[in-house]
Amino acid sequence: MTYKLATQCYFFVVFLSLLANSAEAVKMPSHPVNILTWWGYIDNHSVEIKRIESLCHAHLSHDDYTANDEFVDRLVQHNSHYDIAIFSDTIFTTVKENVTLYSSELHRLTRHYPKPLQRHYRESHFPPNIAFFTLSMTGFLYNPAMVDINSTDSLKAIFDKATQHLIVILDDLVESYIFLNHIIDNNLFDPGDITKPHYFTWKKLKALFKNKYLFIANRPHQIIKQRDFSWAYLWSGEAIDIINSENPKFKFFVHPTLSYLSADLIAALNQNKTTTCVAKALASQQFLNQLQRSTYYFSPYLPKNTIENPIFQAIYTHYLLNPTHWHWVPTIPAEDYPTIKSHWRYIKFKQAQHNDEIP
Repeated sequence: MTYKLATQCYFFVVFLSLLANSAEAVKMPSHPVNILTWWGYIDNHSVEIKRIESLCHAHLSHDDYTANDEFVDRLVQHNSHYDIAIFSDTIFTTVKENVTLYSSELHRLTRHYPKPLQRHYRESHFPPNIAFFTLSMTGFLYNPAMVDINSTDSLKAIFDKATQHLIVILDDLVESYIFLNHIIDNNLFDPGDITKPHYFTWKKLKALFKNKYLFIANRPHQIIKQRDFSWAYLWSGEAIDIINSENPKFKFFVHPTLSYLSADLIAALNQNKTTTCVAKALASQQFLNQLQRSTYYFSPYLPKNTIENPIFQAIYTHYLLNPTHWHWVPTIPAEDYPTIKSHWRYIKFKQAQHNDEIP
């Protein structure tokens, strides 16, 4: 009786093993999906990315970039290599031909945005394969021990307050370029004019900061540790992360005329079913609401019940939930991009040279 039972158990174990191997054999294959994205958005080891890979039978890989001009160069040179792109709305017109499909389901997700954001999406005339990925405000991260910034300050006044101190400006050839044009005009201006000679020049910028150190960087976590750090013009997500991780005494201020709202977009670059599945999952409420919690960049679905950080909550309540305060950063005409790119790189070269020359 014991021998018979043991034999039955043996065959049962063999049966289960064969069943498991059979299930493994018919498991759906994983298809590669390559993503070109801003740094910090995609973590291949996260639970959410693993869930998307399982849902779409995909294997995700990604290349990070840290500046808009880097994105444009890589997309244009290696367009066929990527299935999905995540990039700033400010350069959409520049890469429009590289990211546009006229048949896609991705746009259907925009029906779940708040009405004002749906309206902005329609007015932007994006193709159907593009949706919003995140939203962000620019503003001033500042050290209150060194400087105070308020709503009546002009850009020149803000520079003047940082006497012999260290300043940081985000490395963005559109947003910082437009921001610095307030050197000439504190009011809003036509972005189509920013390549004209009477606008922002190195000479005018240098006259503003004189003997101050100016750094142009998107990840200034080490720079802001310097004792003479005064202020940085940054995206809200980066600023809040720095306050949380580096110095809780720092403050972040959204300026009524010098701060802008911008969006990062997600584009499906082909009509492959796996690409479509991954793009929809990355642009979904489930993924972006979770991303908002971890990065402090706003989900376009604007969920109200997922915010714990008080600074983030204040920006969210006062600006994101109040469309009358939305001050969208202008996009640049595609034909002006090469001129602005060349000028911005020249500015960065002169800035580094200037820092070396300070006694």
